[in-house]
Amino acid sequence: MILPCKAIDTIFVGEPHNITFINYLRLCILQWGGFPGLEHHAFLSQEQLHYLTHNLLPF
Repeated sequence: MILPCKAIDTIFVGEPHNITFINYLRLCILQWGGFPGLEHHAFLSQEQLHYLTHNLLPF
């Protein structure tokens, strides 16, 4: 992020999806169970991913 910033949510600089910080947290936590690097690895099964994310609440 580039600080100071008057916005509540700002672009997360260097993030490959070009999204805001809050949306990055949503992607990282809710979609990948806190491990955004898993997006690039095919060894994770849907069952394992579900285990990491099944009780998380959207925000």
